[in-house]
Amino acid sequence: MLRFNRGARAAGGLMRRCAHWDNDMSWFTRKKEAPERAHWREQFESAASGLRRADLASQVAVGHSINLANSLMLERFGTLDAFRALPKPEKLEYLDKIAAMKDDLSQRDPHAALGFILYGMWLATVVEDDVELSDQFAAVLATYSRKGDIGV
Repeated sequence: MLRFNRGARAAGGLMRRCAHWDNDMSWFTRKKEAPERAHWREQFESAASGLRRADLASQVAVGHSINLANSLMLERFGTLDAFRALPKPEKLEYLDKIAAMKDDLSQRDPHAALGFILYGMWLATVVEDDVELSDQFAAVLATYSRKGDIGV
């Protein structure tokens, strides 16, 4: 089962979150979200929303593929921190491999493909060091990861 550790990045994440506040306006006015980031978040939320409405068997299948994607990443890199420490081109190359796996699965197993899509979207937020969005996506992944933990 996945365990998404938020605590290790809490201090750094707080500083990044604070950087989003606009100092030129009143203290309670927040900067507008970048259009690319908003689109990425909306795409993830749309997929997660559809999954929430799906039957339990579908949620378990997607959760299992999320666990598989995470296991493959950990097998290759050891830890998420080791992945984070890679040069950005190497991280992007791995994201391309996740996308290729998703493409390969899309015709044969749409549930598995969706799990790889969601996992890849989360991993992209890690690559971009977007702690706020990463934590938001991780909470969704953790929910389905638990459902997909079939104890094999």
